[in-house]
Amino acid sequence: MDIPEIGGALNTEDEVKLEVEIDYSPPRLTIGEGLDEIEILPEVHTYTLYFDSSDGALSNESMALRFRYRLGVDHASTLGGRIHPEGDQLGVWALKTKGEVIEADGVRTTSRIEIEDRSTFSEMPGNIVHAFPLVAEKFGSLVLVAALESRRNSHIIGARGSRLIEIDDDIVNVIDLCQPSKSKLTFREIELELLDKSAVALRSTLVSSFLEAGAKYASAGSKLERAISGS
Repeated sequence: MDIPEIGGALNTEDEVKLEVEIDYSPPRLTIGEGLDEIEILPEVHTYTLYFDSSDGALSNESMALRFRYRLGVDHASTLGGRIHPEGDQLGVWALKTKGEVIEADGVRTTSRIEIEDRSTFSEMPGNIVHAFPLVAEKFGSLVLVAALESRRNSHIIGARGSRLIEIDDDIVNVIDLCQPSKSKLTFREIELELLDKSAVALRSTLVSSFLEAGAKYASAGSKLERAISGS
């Protein structure tokens, strides 16, 4: 892959990750009690490839390197039996650092840094490659370690015109790298990401309602961890 020098976005994620059964019925979100606005976003169908060095150096540091792009509504996730997309496929490269787990007011949140940039599959952005010495050092030995197909349904919770919390409901298929036409694991998780620090208490209330409806805090720190563990 080439390494073009282009700009990118640096974000700090603050989210609560929950795991649920495939047939989980989430609590109903209604206007009132801080929920002044609820925006329902269109379903998003994505395909994500995760990479690590051949010696597993990135995963050993709890870092995740991925390329993600959107699929059409009826797009075959396995690309006709292939794992990799064409080199000119546009998508988003992202690098996530190890998450810091914080427990406060009865809620377990995960905070991590994410660097992302839009490019083609064949051109990993230079700002991601050189974000950490370890990534630049291992760039030449990157291998594919997981492929995930996901369908995401999202709600944006707002008040007085401000976006406060994003709730993402993901159903994820882990593709069998040896048999790309098959899925070796399917799981569902829900993320509640804080978009505005003023909504901490509101998110705590929402998390409690999801837990009361049968959700559990995620046992794995990321989708990649769950895909690798196979459970």
